[in-house]
Amino acid sequence: MAQEVRAKPPSRLAGIATGYQQIEILREAKEVLPFIEDVQSSADSDTSALGFLPPLVYQNAATKRNLFVAICNGTTGPRYRGHIWFGGKFPIGRIFQVSISPSFRRRGIGSLLIAAVVELMENHGYNSIRARVASDLDANKFWEKHRFETLQQRPGGSAKGRVLNIRIRQLDTETLFGYFEGEPVSDIPLIDQSASRLPVYAIDLNVLFDLVRHRERFDAAARLFSSGFNNLLQLVVTEEFVAELDRSKDPTKPDPILAFAAQIPALPRPRVESIEQTMIEIGSIVFPERSLRRTLTEQDRSDLIHLATAIHHNVTGFITSERAIARNADLFRLQYGIEIVNLLDFAKLLQATDLGVRPVDAQLSADTLRIAPLEKEDAPELDRLFENLGIRSEWLTGSSLSRSPSIAITSEGKLLCAATWSRSDSLARKLRAEVIADEGHPAAETALDALLLRLCQEARIHGPALVQLVVPIGALTVQDVARRFGFSIGKSDSRSTMLLQRITIGHPVIASGWGTLLSQLKEFADASLPRDLPVFSGIDSRVRFHARGKEFRIRLSDLETILSPVVFVLPNRAATLVPIQRVYADALLGTSQQSSLLPAQSAGIFHRRVYYSSSRNVGILRKGTPLVFYESARNGGRSAAVAVARTIDSVVVPKGAVSSKLLQYGVLDQEEIAALTDAEQMTVTTFDNVMELVMPVPLRRLRDLQCVDPICPRALTPSQFEAIIIEGMGQNV
Repeated sequence: MAQEVRAKPPSRLAGIATGYQQIEILREAKEVLPFIEDVQSSADSDTSALGFLPPLVYQNAATKRNLFVAICNGTTGPRYRGHIWFGGKFPIGRIFQVSISPSFRRRGIGSLLIAAVVELMENHGYNSIRARVASDLDANKFWEKHRFETLQQRPGGSAKGRVLNIRIRQLDTETLFGYFEGEPVSDIPLIDQSASRLPVYAIDLNVLFDLVRHRERFDAAARLFSSGFNNLLQLVVTEEFVAELDRSKDPTKPDPILAFAAQIPALPRPRVESIEQTMIEIGSIVFPERSLRRTLTEQDRSDLIHLATAIHHNVTGFITSERAIARNADLFRLQYGIEIVNLLDFAKLLQATDLGVRPVDAQLSADTLRIAPLEKEDAPELDRLFENLGIRSEWLTGSSLSRSPSIAITSEGKLLCAATWSRSDSLARKLRAEVIADEGHPAAETALDALLLRLCQEARIHGPALVQLVVPIGALTVQDVARRFGFSIGKSDSRSTMLLQRITIGHPVIASGWGTLLSQLKEFADASLPRDLPVFSGIDSRVRFHARGKEFRIRLSDLETILSPVVFVLPNRAATLVPIQRVYADALLGTSQQSSLLPAQSAGIFHRRVYYSSSRNVGILRKGTPLVFYESARNGGRSAAVAVARTIDSVVVPKGAVSSKLLQYGVLDQEEIAALTDAEQMTVTTFDNVMELVMPVPLRRLRDLQCVDPICPRALTPSQFEAIIIEGMGQNV
């Protein structure tokens, strides 16, 4: 989501008077280019601070409007007095050079140039600006004066043995809304979220009876109550729940079930008039025929009071064994914002939560990355990472560390990055993780890529979820990787940490499922997205939405990135069916049905991966094209479509030009690439948003849909693509 910093009219910014001369800031390329020789001469006069660069660098910066020049108009015409060269990738700006003519220093010209760039970036919604300054330079006083704080130090060039101060200034920009109304944006605003609270689930009577009467769903009910006792969630009943038990008891005998139910926290019953309309509405959903004939029984009304009370109190979900309620879960979520969960399904979810992160070893060049939960033995390594950032660790330590869900990524025994969160987070669909990394390690970015992917996977066990990262303010590498991963900056609870957040969906979305997705996003997004997705007109087509009384437009590709993994299956959007052998699918897509004890190839642990094919395929593997991966029958494959993804980029390159870094994101080595085709060139396709199909679509069904047998990549029509997704994902679209 890179974005150039572009200046807006007026092209000149009036500044300060220096003696009898007025300083102006030139912004437009046609005004700046005549002063390139002066810019280079000024920079070259202080090579110890600014280095040496050829004129072409400054010319390119001026053309992109990333170079401002300060001038004064005298009797002999405009004269150069200073310049600032800046850039960066949205939403983090960077200042590369500030240079002032020696005789005009200490007159405020540098301040004027900084102010011009700050104003520009705040108007364009940037969050911060960074600058690198050698620690031995007097210029550090200048940067401190302009609120650029040193958050980190890194080694400079080996020749001088310098240390660089990484300085950052937070801008007075509210994410997204620094943009002018109607302008394209690359994000949608999220609702400010405080720390996660325990999810609250109401239960119906049948769930209690499954437990106390030892019925066939006893194991599921026992797991549910055990999770409540262990503070993974809060179980509640309604006052009507207890009243119904009281009405049916034998007055001559003690009732242990009633006594047990009375110990469970109860939601107060609202006034009848306040929930009567809700009862009428949900009655037409749960008991349509009896509601229409107005023949509801006393038991029916009691069931409706249970559910209406849970809706009234805005609980997280309602757990039931009643099929009439559970089969309308999507409708209840859409209309009332409550999750209706079948007991057996919820027990499976709890089991998945209890299992935690499964350890994985991935081969990365000569080293092996290990992804596993944090152990108490890792506490010293955690302390080392916090010490490197100059802050005190507030994480759990010692034996308590192993009781909190966590992910640690190590290489050859050295901790590269880690995250920890609450066990209840995935149930609440709001995973809030504290993240730390070894900022100076060369593999830190690679490890963080894998870490963030796993965090998003953990968060969406229970469906679309909000993922929040609590990051030390000096952890710049974590912040950079998170921004590339689609995270935006939220409101932090502390001055020493930064909050980054995003929504993760986890499944393709067809046009008819857009309404359900909107209801799921209501809890997290502070924006009103359109009721219907537009017809697809290209990956750069814009989706309009409203936020805080203004209208904005977001590119479809950016919307898929910030909600990833997701692919929108829209009218007119074609896809490509790509073949892959089982052994490669297991490593590249993570679709293996069996675990391996050997280190896997690294590609499957990253959110961006690489697929190699003939150079002839570049035309149907264009940017933004959805991919449907077909696992061939070769070597025991399933002869079925098994996963969907999205193309980021496709380029044709010579076979020998594939770098070792690129190889780690794919599953072929140099010899396999050489044998792939007879041609000297090949197509390298980078893709992301990988989602496994819940039900692989077999070859016979693909033939029914008139898809050509997938021996090599083949184009799919929009209708074929939609049919495969509907069949492969079932209700999960």
